[in-house]
Amino acid sequence: MREFCSDKYYFRRDYISKDAEATSLYASVVNFIKKSKYPVQKQQIKNTFPGITEIVINLSVSDPEVLNYFGAYLHSSRLVISSKEQWDLRHILIEIVSDHKAHHGTEVYETIQRQMPTVFSQNSAMYSFSAFSILEYLFRDTFQFSRPYIAELGVEIGRPGERLHDLIYSGDEFAISDIKEFCKEHRFQIQSLLDYGNACNDRFFWRDKYTIVSIEQCQ
Repeated sequence: MREFCSDKYYFRRDYISKDAEATSLYASVVNFIKKSKYPVQKQQIKNTFPGITEIVINLSVSDPEVLNYFGAYLHSSRLVISSKEQWDLRHILIEIVSDHKAHHGTEVYETIQRQMPTVFSQNSAMYSFSAFSILEYLFRDTFQFSRPYIAELGVEIGRPGERLHDLIYSGDEFAISDIKEFCKEHRFQIQSLLDYGNACNDRFFWRDKYTIVSIEQCQ
């Protein structure tokens, strides 16, 4: 193909292009996303670059200038956020995380929606997942982001399961209602509270159907 079509196409190591500026497939995908005013669906990338592999797509959308909208992608240059809006967003986040705890992205999204109802919609971010990506891009050097949690720099963000385990094992008694409340607040699912309580029997046992207590406390 290079022999017969080199006057029409540009050949690279493992792909062909009509554009001399296309130095890599990775850069071409990022540039394709950059040209769109709206989030680009993953299927659009596949249709535009036939034969592209999942690995190349994942590498491309991992570019720090590409925002993940959960199956769609927006280039940071397309964000419509004024300096005043950025300032307001920063101060809302400061207020939210001032308790030195990690906060779920849904909580942050809902709080910002109440105070700044258009800042996300004007950027086609209709859900907390895409809103999280915007905030992470804007403030990754100011706050700590570990999807789906946001916290002050230096605050340790563990997985919900790890955080619940540490919370229970930090005391001598824990109410099942508190476990339910934790799961509701952190969007963490436990299939069986009975099985979960039994899994803590290295230190706890059931005092009644509502409470687990430490073995040491009852000795």
